[in-house]
Amino acid sequence: MSNKIIEFSELWEMCEKLSPTTDSQEIIGRVSGVVDEIRDIYKVSVNSTDKRLVQGVKAKAVGRLLFALTALSEKEGIDVYQALKEQWEVAKAKETVLVSI
Repeated sequence: MSNKIIEFSELWEMCEKLSPTTDSQEIIGRVSGVVDEIRDIYKVSVNSTDKRLVQGVKAKAVGRLLFALTALSEKEGIDVYQALKEQWEVAKAKETVLVSI
């Protein structure tokens, strides 16, 4: 593994090119499977005394989730920067409303 720093957007695009982009339903199934795996990891992690190991397992699972999402963004032509920015703006607006109440 290289220690070269790669900008997040460049890394995302590199993963999009590498991700298997077969069928959208198959990709969504992969995403769903990883989400289920993450849910199971969190359930088990509550009883674990090895927090460092648990954190590593969680990080790898989240990495698999993000990698699967790159396949979906490539297949569907989604501008993930714009999609995330819009969600950030929605969350920020909700936060502003809650603070002002």
